[in-house]
Amino acid sequence: EEIPLAAYQRYRLFLQQVQLRRGSQARRYVLKGQLIHLQYLDELRSVFPDARVIWCHRPAEQVVGSLCSLRKSQQEVFLSVAPDRSEVGRGVLKYLSVALGRAGEVLQQAETTEHLVHVQYESLVADPVAVVEKIYESYGWRVSEEHREAMEMYLAEAVAQRSRSEIGKKRYHDASLSSYGLSGPLVRQAFRRHGHAARFSDLRLAFQGTCGVLRHSELQ
Repeated sequence: EEIPLAAYQRYRLFLQQVQLRRGSQARRYVLKGQLIHLQYLDELRSVFPDARVIWCHRPAEQVVGSLCSLRKSQQEVFLSVAPDRSEVGRGVLKYLSVALGRAGEVLQQAETTEHLVHVQYESLVADPVAVVEKIYESYGWRVSEEHREAMEMYLAEAVAQRSRSEIGKKRYHDASLSSYGLSGPLVRQAFRRHGHAARFSDLRLAFQGTCGVLRHSELQ
């Protein structure tokens, strides 16, 4: 139990070193996390008590398929034979079920959810700037005109870059569940067996009628 906490403490020291070297101590960092944070929300909050956590939600089938593709690619780097795709699928299902279950247990503690916001992935993709503005608003902040222009410029450049890399992505990225011995019903059934996992694996109904941004307290 001490290992994850120590890892986050070292992570904080690393970020502080980056800040000092760049002279950016007064700036706010935006860090894209990984699913591993779901398993260790308590440690994350302990080491970064003022952090604002934004949990981006996609349909469970998409998350599982995408992670299977990532794990397959990771294994291909280290294995001399092709990865067992069915084994990859089973491993991803087990990992996500445990991660979502642990996150649900921690989120029963009010102090953990004070700065937590849930974001719908589809809404973020459809109108990124509006969603970021809503996230800022939920924290009592305001997006400046300079910030808005920077986001719009970044998005325009990202569209151009994505079109150039689409061919390579199709060649290496396979997120179809059937490729890993899985299916939509099988994924949903796996999450239903893990209490809290079922609740957070699909929030589409909760997001209906919203702009895709919810404070955690609004899910209670």
